[in-house]
Amino acid sequence: MNTSSFEHIVRIQFNALMMIAIKCTVKNKKRQFARRFKREVLFCELSEMKQLEHGITDKYSCDYIFLMS
Repeated sequence: MNTSSFEHIVRIQFNALMMIAIKCTVKNKKRQFARRFKREVLFCELSEMKQLEHGITDKYSCDYIFLMS
């Protein structure tokens, strides 16, 4: 067996292991996202009453801009 065929075999084995690692990582991330999707709610999706329970939303009649010179 010459050196080039040995390097080729090592590259194939490395690529196979990396594909397994990538598949496992993607699978874990998908599980994590699914778990979060079931348990968490975006703040913008909360009803107005729920938002009031968690804090007060400030409403201003105008916006102020502060310029430093």
